[in-house]
Amino acid sequence: MDKVARLQALGADPFVPGSAIPRTHLAGSLQRELESLPAGSRAEEASYGCVAVAGRVMSKRVMGSMAFCGLEDPSGTLQLCFREGEDRETVGSPGSSESHTSPESSESSGSPAWSDSCSSPNTNDASISSALSPNLPPPRPLTFAHLFREGLLDVGDVVTALGSVRRTPRGELSLDVSACTIASKCLRPLPDKRRGLLDPDARLRARHVDLLTRPGARRPLLARAAALKSIRARLDKGGFVEVETPVLEAQAGGAEARPFRTHHEALKRDLVLRIAPELHLKRLVVGGLERVYEIGRNFRNEGLSARHNPEFSSLEVYQAWADYRDMMALTEDLLRQAALAVHGTAKLPYQGQELDFESPFRRVTMQQSVAEALGVDFGRYGFAQGRSAQVVGSRHDLAGAKQDLLRALPADAPAGTRQQVSSAPSLGLLLQTVFEACVEPLLLQPTFVTLLPVEVSPLAAAHRSLADVTERFELFAAGR
Repeated sequence: MDKVARLQALGADPFVPGSAIPRTHLAGSLQRELESLPAGSRAEEASYGCVAVAGRVMSKRVMGSMAFCGLEDPSGTLQLCFREGEDRETVGSPGSSESHTSPESSESSGSPAWSDSCSSPNTNDASISSALSPNLPPPRPLTFAHLFREGLLDVGDVVTALGSVRRTPRGELSLDVSACTIASKCLRPLPDKRRGLLDPDARLRARHVDLLTRPGARRPLLARAAALKSIRARLDKGGFVEVETPVLEAQAGGAEARPFRTHHEALKRDLVLRIAPELHLKRLVVGGLERVYEIGRNFRNEGLSARHNPEFSSLEVYQAWADYRDMMALTEDLLRQAALAVHGTAKLPYQGQELDFESPFRRVTMQQSVAEALGVDFGRYGFAQGRSAQVVGSRHDLAGAKQDLLRALPADAPAGTRQQVSSAPSLGLLLQTVFEACVEPLLLQPTFVTLLPVEVSPLAAAHRSLADVTERFELFAAGR
């Protein structure tokens, strides 16, 4: 806070309104546009003689009468080069008639002007001046002495810098700064620039600091945004309508889960947070919207794990005149397009293996997958038989299925699997148990598992010709 007071005493606002900061270029765009600029040369004066950049200072080196700062903005990084005596504007009280100029400055001015800091005759000064908000005082540039001799500039500060672009003899694209202002003063020091936040708990509790200091932390957010954009584009192109349905409900529905409960004071009634938007979306289909989807938050007051969170986002899509085969085709296309949008390829490296979203996804029934993995075919015990072939009063051979499965289970089956097999109350739940324990971890490539048991498929349509199963699928990849 001491530096904030010192900046204010100099007439410099340590927290400049964003609309008052002129920025003509992003760091990343400069790096791309000037990629071919030779080492030791200066960029074209007409286009890059007066460039304004804004971002956070992530590194600082002072070497006598020179200083170097690493500036980072959402697009990339750029080196800022400061030379003592070359700042063209110093700090005075905004609007005052006094201004302490550097030795090389040829004139004094009572009001700070960013365009004055780039005095090249080829510079389009009007473009810089027009970027300043007419309703806000212009930002106050600071001298080398203020920034580095007095130490007012710290790593973590958000700055705006104005100058010309060159590439150093060592090949580093740099901005020779002629004017600089602190747009937002960092009040707390950042973590170590090389290691960042090491404590996993601290990363979760201070997400903003983790995002700031560890570039890899931003990748999931950017990837998620690109994936959602691709998904929406594909669905919109297919004639689907995006909707929003209620989050607060009188009664939870659409899935089997324990809801979060709350109380509405004005209505004087208890409500729950939704566990799924399914029922609302189906009502929209009944009402005449034949293709609808929603990307929204759901809330389930249940356990925590690496795969389960009480609050999560989901995509639910409903289409009239289609069945589960059509929805599998749509899901496959959505994932393939999302992979291309995020990575530029549908073959993705993941934990030492390659996931192939380019080839057609495999389709297998849950019953077939268990037979392939354990050699036990549930059809032998009366499961999923044709409805027309069923004998009234016939029963499943649950005991025989359990006996065969206990013999077939591998020695490395997850702990508790044998107990779950022995206590399963029906063939459907028994099939689900052994699938989760012994088959799911083996499904590395994208695989649709179909014809799930009715016991684990609430609200799914019963299969049109087979008993005990539904026309429902789940997609698995990388063993989950």
